[in-house]
This record gives sequence, C-alpha cells and structure tokens, in this order.
Amino acid sequence: MPITLPYEFDTSRVFRLLLKGMVGLEVIIVVPGIVYSLLFSHNNAAALALAFTGAVILFFGVRIFKFQAGSVGTITAHEIVVKPSKIYGLRLPGPSGRFSLDQFNAVRVEMMSGSPDPDVRSGPHERIYLVGKDGTPDILIARTNRNDADYGISAGQQFGRLLNLPCEERHMPY
Repeated sequence: MPITLPYEFDTSRVFRLLLKGMVGLEVIIVVPGIVYSLLFSHNNAAALALAFTGAVILFFGVRIFKFQAGSVGTITAHEIVVKPSKIYGLRLPGPSGRFSLDQFNAVRVEMMSGSPDPDVRSGPHERIYLVGKDGTPDILIARTNRNDADYGISAGQQFGRLLNLPCEERHMPY
C-alpha cells in the first residue's frame, strides 16, 4: 500500500485504550465495590481484596502512562507536526511540537520477533520511527503486524524515500 504525504499518524491508540480500560475498572468496579462492601454489606475482606485489586491496576496504569511511546501527528514534505496525546484531558508523556525534516537522521524500522512462548499472544511486528538528531526526539510514526513479512520494511523504505532519509533496520529481541 503506497504511503503519501501528508501522512497522519496515531500510534498512541493502544496506550489510550489500555489506560481508559484501567480507569474504567477503577471507577466502575473497584471504587463502587469498596464503598458497597464497607457501607452496605459490611464485608471487610471483600473491600480489602478490591483495594488490593485497585492498587495492582493503578500500579500497571502508572507504568503504562510513564512509558507509553505513542504519538499523534502529521508528516508533510517539509515538517512533522506532533500533537500531545491526551486521555480525559490529561496529557500523556511523549514528544510534541513542530520539527523540520532536517532535524532527523533516518527512518528506523524495529522488527520485533514476538514471544517464543506459545501461551503469550505477541506475534512478530514492527515499529517505525523517525530518528531525531541531537535534541530532537525519536518519533514513533507507525506500527505494523507482520502478517506480510516485509510490510514494515517496505513502509520504512517508502517513508525514507518520501522524506529523503536513509532507512535503517533493527532486529529487536523479544
């Protein structure tokens, strides 16, 4: 599938979906469950179990929030505009701003092999970044599933040609 400019990307959808799910669990199940257990059923064990569950969800939610790598933006022939990714009005960490193309060194395709464990559902996939020069962040512009083994590489090469940047390939361990 040919890539054309302007190219709009949103690589933060997965993180926003996970965070919304975690907030939903806390707000819809955990907090009301604790209130019900304490005030109506007087079941302290259930309240304690729900509080522990809420703490675990919060722990993972904070980790996902801090380490999310997605971006939202538009690539044109002259610049990359990256908008802050938000959830419920809260800005997620990550790059934002206007960047000229000369602030980038390359397009990098990171090929992930997927888990060797058959019980873990993590198949091979790629992440495509614009690699920033000193002081410019790397920007995640695409994610692919490797149903078509060369799609990520092909997409990275297309971005490289469109933006006049070299394309690097990196094989990442699971």
